Amino acid sequence: MNTITSFTPAEIISLHQGQPVTTSLKVAEVFGKQHKDVLRKIATLDCSKDFNERNFALVTYQDGKGEARPAYEMTKDGFIFVVMGFTGAKAAATKEAYINAFNWMAEQLAAQRPQPAISLTDDELCTLTWCWRAADRMMEAARSIYPMLEIAEHRDAGRYYSIIHEYPYTLNQARKILADRTRHIQPNTHGDSDSDWPRLIPHLRREPLAVGWK
Repeated sequence: MNTITSFTPAEIISLHQGQPVTTSLKVAEVFGKQHKDVLRKIATLDCSKDFNERNFALVTYQDGKGEARPAYEMTKDGFIFVVMGFTGAKAAATKEAYINAFNWMAEQLAAQRPQPAISLTDDELCTLTWCWRAADRMMEAARSIYPMLEIAEHRDAGRYYSIIHEYPYTLNQARKILADRTRHIQPNTHGDSDSDWPRLIPHLRREPLAVGWK
């Protein structure tokens, strides 16, 4: 056996307790090796006991005769340790494709994990709302200034034109997100005179402006 076999990630990578793994059988098949030679290589690896225990697990499989035979399950790190001695242009390309298959499986797992909810305090929300309000006021100023810059053929007219046409959508999206995250806040629940919410909430919960500007 010396023919390197093509494969897809799902054909060679599986999951064991939530971790991407492959087997000595798959390695032998893909790299065109005798399985017994791959087993021998794993058994004689010059690695620490801790590395061996973390990255290799002895398992069994049934051969064509229905008899139980030994094989190894291995992690990405274990795989790299095993195949680093495999040489040749095709072997190098196959190593790279195999590692990419491990990475593909890891990405699939990451995409399936629920993202942690971001929790912000009322003070942090207030700070972010002030940032939005400041940008909103700057947009109002840009709308007022642009016609004068255009008439004067000022060099910054183009920049202001871009601002008033490109930024409103982002500002409106930010407003909607902040309005949603501050649904629990009412101005009258922050009755102290130092509270900023009475000044912010009316602007935050208004109807969004048109995305463009004519």
